[in-house]
Amino acid sequence: DDDDDDNNNNNNNDDDENGCGTMEEQQQPQQQQPARKKCYRYRIAGFFSKEKHSALSYNLACILVLPPYQRLGYGKFLMDFSYALSRRVGVPGTPERPLSDLGLVSYRSYWTKCLIDVLCEHKGKLSVNELSEKTGFLVKDIVDTLQILGCVRHWKGQYVVCVGAKVLEEARDRLLGRNGSSGKNGVGGWIRVQPSALTWKGPPTENGCSA
Repeated sequence: DDDDDDNNNNNNNDDDENGCGTMEEQQQPQQQQPARKKCYRYRIAGFFSKEKHSALSYNLACILVLPPYQRLGYGKFLMDFSYALSRRVGVPGTPERPLSDLGLVSYRSYWTKCLIDVLCEHKGKLSVNELSEKTGFLVKDIVDTLQILGCVRHWKGQYVVCVGAKVLEEARDRLLGRNGSSGKNGVGGWIRVQPSALTWKGPPTENGCSA
């Protein structure tokens, strides 16, 4: 009988070591695990740099989009971001010169799409200075782009936007697509910076406050 008791005790000890435990322990309700917070992973797709104070109105110095995210509209998004900052401080901007060949092609495409879209929205009834105010582009960049499009003329010492509504619509359909007007989804498929989401108030001044 003593031998049987010893065997039973040994079996119980083996169960405890294997993690089985007694019946009472097995029947105890398991503690509810705390809910895990949803984890969002953010990846760097690209960036641009700029001077805080530029005497030449440069709003972008260097721009980079990482290879896996190229040709997805991030380059134009970063360009648009730089001009959103220019509009926020009320000073027209331009990228740092000289531009590379690829940089010039990219910016000319961006300027063209934005200008056509704004002109279509206002039926072409905007002056060059008004275009600069609405887009944040330098007047020189606007004039150079519109000259290539044949939408500006030099009259009495100043440049005048000269283009019909039908020509604008055709240009927009060709460059931006039928549904390419600006809006939440952006111009021509790429995302625009929403001014309401921009919390930046400008570079700090000498007294430490934002401009």
